[in-house]
Amino acid sequence: MADAGSGGKAPPDRPQAPRRHKRPEGPTSQELADSELERHWIDAGRNNLAGKTIEFPGLELTITDDVVRVETLGGRKWTTIVHP
Repeated sequence: MADAGSGGKAPPDRPQAPRRHKRPEGPTSQELADSELERHWIDAGRNNLAGKTIEFPGLELTITDDVVRVETLGGRKWTTIVHP
């Protein structure tokens, strides 16, 4: 994912998973008319995310909003937006 202010480099706001949580696949990117959408997955498995923090190092250096969607093994789902 690149933005105009980064000189073509990916912004430094990639999600950082808590320890002992795996990333089952790499990020995927999708070019949109006015932006680029990048998707990351974190699989908490039996380790659970309750009480854990997913960090976005460098997000404060961008003008990017990150949308976070969580789905539990029990089927609960929610979405929130993380702002710089």
